[in-house]
Formats: sequence, C-alpha cells, structure tokens
Amino acid sequence: MKKLFLLIFLLSTFSISVNSSFGQAKKSRTTIWDSLTTYSSDYYELQVPFEWRHLPPGSELEHYFEASGLAYPIELNGSPIILVLFVMKVDKSYASLEQAKDNWLAGYHDNPDRVFPEGFTDGAEKFNLPSGQDAYFLNTRFYRKSKELNQSRFDLLMYSEKANAYYCYGVTVQYADYADNGYEFETNMRLPLFAKVIFKHFKLL
Repeated sequence: MKKLFLLIFLLSTFSISVNSSFGQAKKSRTTIWDSLTTYSSDYYELQVPFEWRHLPPGSELEHYFEASGLAYPIELNGSPIILVLFVMKVDKSYASLEQAKDNWLAGYHDNPDRVFPEGFTDGAEKFNLPSGQDAYFLNTRFYRKSKELNQSRFDLLMYSEKANAYYCYGVTVQYADYADNGYEFETNMRLPLFAKVIFKHFKLL
C-alpha cells in the first residue's frame, strides 16, 4: 500500500511539473517583452528579452541568441525544443530586394540534410520595419535528418542603404512533432506570429 501511495504521489508531482512548465511558457510569451536588452551596430539596432542568452556568434554571424526553455516548454515528445536567433550580413550582391528574396528561398533547398513536406510552399510576404524600410518575411519548414527534429524557420531579409548590404535576421525553432503532418506545433503555438513580434524589435539605422 505504501508503494502505491508513493507511485501516485510521484505521478501527480510529475503531472504538476509538466503542466507548470507549459503554463509558465505560455505566460512567458506575453511577459518576456517587458524587460529587454538592446544590441546595436553602426547599421541596425535590435532588442531581445533580457533572459535570452547572447552567445559568441562565430565567423559568419554578427549576433547569435539561444532561448530554449525561455519562451516555450523545454521539450516536446521527449526531445528538446530549441529556439535560436541570429543576425548575419549577406555576403552577396543582388540587383534588388526582390531578387534577394528569390535567391534566399531557393537556397533553403540546397541543403541535402533537409526533407521538405510534400505540398508545402515556402512563404514570402512584405514586412515593414519599425524604421520604415521594406523587408521580406520568409518562412519554411523541414525535417533535419541529422538531428531527427522538425524545424520551422523564419527569416527577415532586408537591405541597408547605409551599409550598402543585405542583412538576414533569422529565427529557427526545432522540435519533435509526431503529428500526421509533422508541424502541428508550429500552428498550435503560432510560431509565425511569434517570429513577427521578434522582428518588430529590429530596425535599420
């Protein structure tokens, strides 16, 4: 009998812990923008929630942020939910923002590690930056064979006249979604809207 009570206690504790995690994640998505940290360069300024981790960006990136567990639950279906943001200068010349958008969308499919869902079309829509410039909000989704995780990716592609260069501000969310279409998490958690909120805290100088 004591073992039975112990088992019930452990199960109830686990249930409370999981529900608390999801509740906290939902709450954090509405409050994380109350305390922000600003990062600036000569050409742009962005703000991210104070708790999000600013990590060494590496050679190709100018900023790299990791926010796993700080906006969504720490895991889904026994695998981690990985939230990453990055800012990079695009080392290419384009005749127009329209051409840059077309090339960027085509580039999504160059990586053989990505398996794209049948019937899905990458998204592209105009996005107005808080500083007034036009940009493109791009989105795609694919399965990463090497990581065995689904990935929803959102990119803000823009041109800086001051820098005479293109920039990409990217948001990627990786998760193990075992639904029939594999991307219910993106829909249920409204990831496109979440990415747009992030992008609304970026401006060109």
